[in-house]
Amino acid sequence: MARRIVGSALIICLFVALAAASSPASLGSAFADSFTALAPLYTLHRAYGDYLFQGIQVQIPPGLCTLCADLATSLADLHLEFIVQTDLHRVEEVTFLAHLRMSVVSFCRDYQEEIAAISALQEPDMSLLTQAAEAGMFAAIFRLNRQLEDIFTLTLDGFDDLEAGWEFSAAFITRTLIHRGPIERVDPTLRAILLGPEEDPFPREVLPSEILAEVDALVALAGREITAEEQREATTLVREIHDFLLSNDADLYGLPDPNDADLYDPPVPNDDDLYDPSERILLRSLFQLFVSVAVCLFILVVLLR
Repeated sequence: MARRIVGSALIICLFVALAAASSPASLGSAFADSFTALAPLYTLHRAYGDYLFQGIQVQIPPGLCTLCADLATSLADLHLEFIVQTDLHRVEEVTFLAHLRMSVVSFCRDYQEEIAAISALQEPDMSLLTQAAEAGMFAAIFRLNRQLEDIFTLTLDGFDDLEAGWEFSAAFITRTLIHRGPIERVDPTLRAILLGPEEDPFPREVLPSEILAEVDALVALAGREITAEEQREATTLVREIHDFLLSNDADLYGLPDPNDADLYDPPVPNDDDLYDPSERILLRSLFQLFVSVAVCLFILVVLLR
């Protein structure tokens, strides 16, 4: 009898734990936010490389002045996605992400003067960019981008089934396109991401039937010149696919509504938030752990009476 009671309790506790299980679409969307936040730095890195090897004039990308705040916020949100919504098999990714966040804190501390000076430029100042390069800033940018790419690849490879991997990839690419604004051309690689390679397409039954028509319509616009009306259609289709994926997550995992404006416009953290890479995550993780343990203990007490 006691064995049966304990077994029942463990099953219920397992169910509670699974309620916070993996949410591939929201994780993919969070990765897109992080890559977008890092984009001004990486764009500057590539522009300086083009100047060195091809003599192309450097264009200073917008967004450098708020980059450290934006990147710290997006990586903190990504870290929360891993800790709160995924299972214990993601320990390696969480560890690497913690290292990346510390690297970002160090980067912003070490190169804050260079970033501020470059972001204030009206015209490229090659002497200033050369000094930044000699100080190691561009090499550090390359390492940050490589760290984020490695975590992304590790995460994608970690999905055991095609459906979860598809949701992750589809949310990532659509959220990335949303960040870029109105779509003027649909890249042909989108077909392989959403429907699989032409020679070995994904089975139709593993793709969500509720949004499959929109996926087909978007892919039909890929790899060719599109009219202004088709550009507007592509922009609408991308948002519909992304919103469906995250609303589906909300239904399954009790997550926030993706159509909530606050989800796409998070508050800017203060300085203390930017340079404390663990406090928010630790508090939320401890709270969730406390709730899970409390629920399990309550169930055991009730069953053992």
